[in-house]
Amino acid sequence: MINMQTNHATSCMDFIRSMAQRYNEMANTPEILTNRDRRSQIDSETSDMHEMHMDGATISSIARKYNLSHGKVRQRFINRNLPIRRTNIEDDTQEMHKMHMQGASIKEVACKYDLTYDIVRSRFAHRKLQINRKNKRAKK
Repeated sequence: MINMQTNHATSCMDFIRSMAQRYNEMANTPEILTNRDRRSQIDSETSDMHEMHMDGATISSIARKYNLSHGKVRQRFINRNLPIRRTNIEDDTQEMHKMHMQGASIKEVACKYDLTYDIVRSRFAHRKLQINRKNKRAKK
């Protein structure tokens, strides 16, 4: 056996036995995934993600759940020819703008629609929609 204090074998046979024991421990460890196994795991995970998406979950919320980027989830769908649920962006943008004009800040609107501040602001700018600046002046 190996002397734990000095970490040295007491004899050659003890050393060989200890190495054989370590080899057996390593041989009994769970198998490392091959590329094929990993691909099938990703396919299964992607089909679960897609089912969530078709049930109404946004790509961003799915990405957060699986600790992936929005683009990575979207790319998985595209690579597997899975349809991406489209929302009517124009209607959503009009609703966002109405909410903003009623007093909600762009940040509040972005949180409600699970978007970033910059995306909401650029949607308003792209459609030449007015931005309510009263809230900004009142805070100064």
